[in-house]
Amino acid sequence: MLSFTTPPKKIAILRLSALGDCILLVPTIRRIQANWPEAEITWIIEKQLHSLLKGVDGVNFYPIEKPKSWSDYKKLKSELAHHSFDILLAMQASLRANLIYPLIQAKIKIGFDKKRSRDFHGLFITHRIEAGEDHLLEAFQRFADFLQIPATPPEWRITLPNTDCEWAADQLHTPTENHKVIAINPAASKLERTAYAEFYAEIINKINQTTTALVILTGGPADWEVGLSNQIVEMCHTPPLNLVGKTSFRQIAALLAKSDLLIAPDTGPAHIANAFGTPVIGLYAVAPPKLSAPYLSQDLVINKFPQAVKEIKGVDPDKIPWGFRVHDRKAMTLFNSTDVLTLIKRVLTEKDSEQEGHFK
Repeated sequence: MLSFTTPPKKIAILRLSALGDCILLVPTIRRIQANWPEAEITWIIEKQLHSLLKGVDGVNFYPIEKPKSWSDYKKLKSELAHHSFDILLAMQASLRANLIYPLIQAKIKIGFDKKRSRDFHGLFITHRIEAGEDHLLEAFQRFADFLQIPATPPEWRITLPNTDCEWAADQLHTPTENHKVIAINPAASKLERTAYAEFYAEIINKINQTTTALVILTGGPADWEVGLSNQIVEMCHTPPLNLVGKTSFRQIAALLAKSDLLIAPDTGPAHIANAFGTPVIGLYAVAPPKLSAPYLSQDLVINKFPQAVKEIKGVDPDKIPWGFRVHDRKAMTLFNSTDVLTLIKRVLTEKDSEQEGHFK
């Protein structure tokens, strides 16, 4: 661990992607800001994600295109030559990120422990955080631990423009006052972590039979995601509001912030909802939820990972190594709609109780 007689003045953070990972990093930034308010924080991030994360106040963002050639790295080196930092938090262990670290002028470069390192990560840093089999949010917090910054409760405080909030309100408007909004983000970034259309359609049909909630579908513009959402809609007796592929990151965030609940697999929007205080029913079977579940909704996760390890991989789930994955979409067929509906009822009942308490 490092200690400082005076806080460092300039701190660089490099985490280019992915969306969910960047969301999980924000509480570490808030922790640094709470204890070192005078420190200037610069976040080197992928341009595509900057549109949402720029709502994190007090941070200087340095959005870049991911380098794809040596000429891209050469150009980036020239741009970064004008900047120097006291500390670099090397918060991504990928080949692309590792090749950027030598281009950043910093006296101290703190990276991941050996277990989390990849692609010769250790060659490009001067110090490592302590090892642990923690949730990714807690892994990021270990960087603050290493700097001996006192802990603070996780918080995000991501600001959204009024235009996006107003747009979301217009989308969710119905004649029924006090209606609940249930969002479903059916696709993950990888097909293997995505349940089939029939499963989601069954859930939506049962929601419509038992509640008056408005159901919306969210997701990205990839052709297969749009195709999946269209399949779901075709199977529903009462079609949900399908906004898949029709929104920006900020608009998705505004929709999820105004929703009462999100149902999603291991995907970025689950962490967006979590950051805005929306409960998330997580569908986890390919990866263990203890590493990447929505941090504030871990009690709402439906965990089929141990069953998938045993039945699909034929391995004892108590003997698998850290980082083990079930790379098979069959794992996503282990869920049943009854478990999901039980959690939906629980969340909506709790919300009703909170509202009654608020107006008493």
